[in-house]
Amino acid sequence: MRLYLALVLIYGCLPPDKAAPAPPPPPGSVEAAAFAHTWLVENHILAGNATLTEGDAILMHGRKVDVTTSSYRSPFQGSCDEATYAQRTRSFDDVAAEVDLAGDRRSTAASFGITKTVTEYRMQCTANTRTPPLVLFVAGKRAMTCFSGVCYLLTPA
Repeated sequence: MRLYLALVLIYGCLPPDKAAPAPPPPPGSVEAAAFAHTWLVENHILAGNATLTEGDAILMHGRKVDVTTSSYRSPFQGSCDEATYAQRTRSFDDVAAEVDLAGDRRSTAASFGITKTVTEYRMQCTANTRTPPLVLFVAGKRAMTCFSGVCYLLTPA
């Protein structure tokens, strides 16, 4: 019995075992941290093909775009509770040409913090195919999404 107590006391004085290394993050969690937020519309750019007016676009300032890895809620595309996403890296020059941003429009995006290389996250609604996809172009803590010829500049809320 005394030997048992002595061993218990000695064991209690030993340093703890080294902690096991943290497991790697689950697949997709790193990129999800880049786009799965509540975003806030801070500004906008009317593209050359805009179907909305300046006044319409200004009404969206301060609105939220809620994005998770499997859903989105946007004042532009609407809501989708079951979505998938794909990601790819793109040059902003290609994106700007696609959405019709040139000259001052392109420099407005650059001044906001949209970099020369962006990550595109395309969210497709699987529950309702009539819901338009949400496409985010993310550059660090800044993002842009375009709808009806207006590109909305976003920051994390």
